[in-house]
This record gives sequence, C-alpha cells and structure tokens, in this order.
Amino acid sequence: MKGFKRGIVMVVALGMAALSFMGCSSNSTKLESIKVTPVDPVIASEIHFTATGTFSDGMVLNYSSEVIWSSSSPSIATVGTTVGTTGYITIVTAGTGTTIITAREPYNNFTSSSLLTVVTPTIITITPENPVMTKGTSHPFDAIATYVWSGTTYTQSLMSSPSLTWHSSDTSIATVLRGIVSAVTTTNVNIIATDLRSGVSGTMPLTVMSSPLKSIAVNPSSWDTVYSTPTTSQWFTAIGTFGDLTTSETMTLTLSVNWTSSATGTVLVSNATSSKGYATAENIGTAHIIATDPITSITGSALVTVNTQT
Repeated sequence: MKGFKRGIVMVVALGMAALSFMGCSSNSTKLESIKVTPVDPVIASEIHFTATGTFSDGMVLNYSSEVIWSSSSPSIATVGTTVGTTGYITIVTAGTGTTIITAREPYNNFTSSSLLTVVTPTIITITPENPVMTKGTSHPFDAIATYVWSGTTYTQSLMSSPSLTWHSSDTSIATVLRGIVSAVTTTNVNIIATDLRSGVSGTMPLTVMSSPLKSIAVNPSSWDTVYSTPTTSQWFTAIGTFGDLTTSETMTLTLSVNWTSSATGTVLVSNATSSKGYATAENIGTAHIIATDPITSITGSALVTVNTQT
C-alpha cells in the first residue's frame, strides 16, 4: 500500500512539473505580429483572406478566427466576421472599386491590412474548350474570368462566386447545374456561364456524340526536322474515333484536346486557342506531341525527331 501511495505521489508530482513547464513556455512565448494574405489582390470574384500570427519562438498559427475583420469601403466589398465566415469576401459593387481589408488582434492591438481591388471581367471562358461528350454522360466545367488592371492581365475561376449562373441553350440536348453538364441527346448545343454582378457572359459550343470516344490519332504521326534558326514548325491535328459494337465515326478534335510535349526542351506545342497543335523545334532530340481529350483523358501522340542541320 505504501508503494502504491508513493506511486500516486510521483505521478502527481510529475504532472504538476509538466504543467509548470507548459505555463513557463506559454508565458515566454508571445505573439509578435499578424499578417493578412493575400497581399493587395486584384479580383473579379469572391476570395478568402487569412490572418496568420507569428510568435516570438518562430511559430506561425492561423489567426483568422482570433482577429476582428473590417472593410474600409463596405459598399465595395464586405468581409465575414462571424464563425464560419471569417475572412471571406462578399463583393457588393457592380463595377470596379477598392477597399482596405484589415485584421486587428484585440489583445495586443496588432493590425495588418491588404488593399483589395474589385474589377469587372472583360471575358469569361468556359473550360474545357470546344468539348465533345457522349450522350448519357456528365462532366464538370469551369468558368474563368479574364480581366486587366494597371496593364496586367489576370485570370480567376468564378466557380465559388454566388453571382455565377449556368444555363444551356437547349435543355433537351444538354442540361447544366452548378457547372456539371449532362449530355441528353445527340447534336450541338451552347453552354453559357454568366456573372450576374457584371453582366458578362461566356459561351462554349458542345458537341454530343451517340457513341463514346475510342481513340485519338495525331497527324502527321511523325515529324523529322532539323534544328535551325529561325526555328522550324509544323501544324498537328487530332482525329477522334467514336464507336461501339455497331457504329464507328471520326471527328476532328484539334480544338478540343489539350496539347503537350513530352520534352519541351526539344519541341514546343501550343495549347492556346488560336494556335492549338502548332509545334516548333527547339533543340536536337526526340519528343512526343501528345493530344489529350479533357473529358475522357484518352490520348494520342506523334513522334518528333529533331536533327542537326545538314
């Protein structure tokens, strides 16, 4: 029994010592500053600000729920202050404006601010571009806002924006709900995304096929060229084969696929809308030009060989 009591005393003593150490550690570690990120963002849609606290021992913690948030111009944008909304921005203005988002730590009165610039998108692009889907399938789409501020071009997804709406030009062909497109029947249709705050819309043509995509052929299937100045170039096209047990048909997918190179130091290929499939030889070596369908991830490729100039 004496041994048992001695053991209890030992445990209690160790526990008190640990608590004493923790208290000393807590008292010796102090909050030194807070910082709001992102810093001075330019946006076309809602974002989330974060406040981090830096302590004297170098530790950094998320302090978003411990600070008091405010917006200098709530007519431009407001910032969430309640549990679950802290740091979240709601855009109020229909046009362009600026406001200062500030986080204040109330016990030490540390503050940090970020200049928020709200702009109107110039265009909205729906991705994937020029998609081809199979009847009876569904796929998520995104709406990307492009906008310019002080000579710099920015892009931002609008998927989290409460002002983004989707619709189909013919719901008997395809329907869309929160960016999820469902192909109903075979033909062509337009998918439209609209930012209600600015009134800017984007439209993407969708082709619905009766049979699934089976393969992609890249033409030409090979390209032998020389490394020279100016660089040599070649246009590639992508041909998709669709079919099932009873049907087979082909369709050009050059503008629908994503183009990549297996070795960008040897050959580059453009994935830009205006120049998809345009390849340029960059150095001696071999590479594959790859075309990938964004809906099914089916790929096709062509071999490129870049030789020394003869």
